[in-house]
Amino acid sequence: MAPETSHALAQVIREATKAKKEGKEKVILFSLSGYGLLDMQRYADYFPGKLSNLELSEAEIEKALAGLPKLETVG
Repeated sequence: MAPETSHALAQVIREATKAKKEGKEKVILFSLSGYGLLDMQRYADYFPGKLSNLELSEAEIEKALAGLPKLETVG
């Protein structure tokens, strides 16, 4: 989560807590974003064509996936 978004989320929590204490039903809309500040260099490199595609072999993909923890299925 982007640092700016964490501030918005903190305010959402404050507003929800306040509404709960007041016994009010409230619709709260906010935007959740990723790490945009860290992606800016990628955009600067993308537009002039400085980025290249990374192609992994099937074996490399399988090796990477094998390193992920096994997740329990729910439901």
